Amino acid sequence: MINVWDKDNDEFKLQPLTDEIFKEAEETFEVKLPESYYAILNKQNGGNIIYNAFPSATPTAWGETFIAIDHIRGIGIENGILNNAYFIKEWDMPEGLILFSGDGHSWFAFDYRAANINPTIVYVDNEIEQIIQVAGSFEEFLTNLYNEESTDIDEGDYAEKDYSEEDLLGLIKQNNIEEISMALIQISEKDIDEKWFSNQLLQLSTHPSVFIRMEVAGIVHNISYRVEDEILNRMIKNFEDDKEADVQLYADMIKENMNFTLEQLKQEAKQTGTASFFYDGVIYHVNKHSGLWHLSDYQTDFHSYQSLDELIGQATVKGEKLEDIWSQAKKV
Repeated sequence: MINVWDKDNDEFKLQPLTDEIFKEAEETFEVKLPESYYAILNKQNGGNIIYNAFPSATPTAWGETFIAIDHIRGIGIENGILNNAYFIKEWDMPEGLILFSGDGHSWFAFDYRAANINPTIVYVDNEIEQIIQVAGSFEEFLTNLYNEESTDIDEGDYAEKDYSEEDLLGLIKQNNIEEISMALIQISEKDIDEKWFSNQLLQLSTHPSVFIRMEVAGIVHNISYRVEDEILNRMIKNFEDDKEADVQLYADMIKENMNFTLEQLKQEAKQTGTASFFYDGVIYHVNKHSGLWHLSDYQTDFHSYQSLDELIGQATVKGEKLEDIWSQAKKV
């Protein structure tokens, strides 16, 4: 099997894979994952790769002949494929795709829409609603990875730029519509001053450009659990008053997140095998693996139970039961 992994540690490198975890993932998705995927994960469970591109016969946002790639996700919740249901729902992608590389805007995925074995590999671009098949199998996908020397891969796509808070303020002052959008998307994924960023979003929520207002509404929906309630409520009011119906729709979606009940958490976990919530600065996950239901943070399982009902009723966060802290919890 081809070696793809970069030696450097990174956010996508997860705890070592076991046969039990791999089988549990297959049971969760109700598919047969490719043997070549199992083989590379046995060496390393996800991480950055030594290649930067995959050839494409169809022009994409990355270039005329290639698609950029820098990592492959392993089996895990945070930065792994077990968070698949969240991204499929969040970005309104088709059921049957298992995303193994990318971010919210573009992905490589196993395509199980036709059958639960032998998936083809597709590239998904959510910005232009494009899905194209790029390989007949994951093994073929691995053998075609390469290093693109074109400067386009470094300079042609906004995702490679490193926007700072000062850059965003400058772009707002210049009213550079396209780059404001690019900077907002990137900065929203960084560890930044949340209050400062929320206030920038609040100001931009009434921007004259519907393109900016749509982008802001989408970002607020994605990070609503990180926004203070006072600022969030003001933005919701702006979205509700917007003349654009799609912006108004985001207001309803954000309010649904704010009113996320413990019963809804339970139903989501039951349907997808995982659900997440935010409380007191930490994201927690309810998930099923190794035959048990677990409450965990980024890597550690705090509680394990035989059933989901037992977890919901008995698990505690910082010494308090879920039902007692739920009024302060938010949907992720």
